[in-house]
Amino acid sequence: MAESTKRLRVRGSSSTAGGRGVIQSFGLTKNADNRWVHRNSPPPPPQHQNQPPPQLQPPPPLLQQQSSSFDDVMRGINDLRTFFGDRFNTLNESMNARFEQLELNMGDRFDTIDARVEHVEHDIDYLRRHFGPHGGSSS
Repeated sequence: MAESTKRLRVRGSSSTAGGRGVIQSFGLTKNADNRWVHRNSPPPPPQHQNQPPPQLQPPPPLLQQQSSSFDDVMRGINDLRTFFGDRFNTLNESMNARFEQLELNMGDRFDTIDARVEHVEHDIDYLRRHFGPHGGSSS
């Protein structure tokens, strides 16, 4: 059971790192307060020394549970988007490469068939000129 817990923690940490990468790709970064802010946003205004920091009231426990559950769900959705996005990109690149190769192969085959048809048409023209349309000699 301890191994499965370790696995879950490892998975969680790697997916969280992937989630951070996704968030950072939108131009967001964590500030000194550990909040996500836009990379180019100005720093927060300094607090005056005369004013005490505002006292934040903790939300009721039910709201905390709902908020953390919502955050977990959103993190999971973002991780799935990242996972499937990467998979689809890889699949798309693979399919594009295969189609390009197929196109090259079909182009080569078409060129070969085209050359053979031209050769047969040339032979038919030769036979018509020398033996006539009815199979007899025209000379």
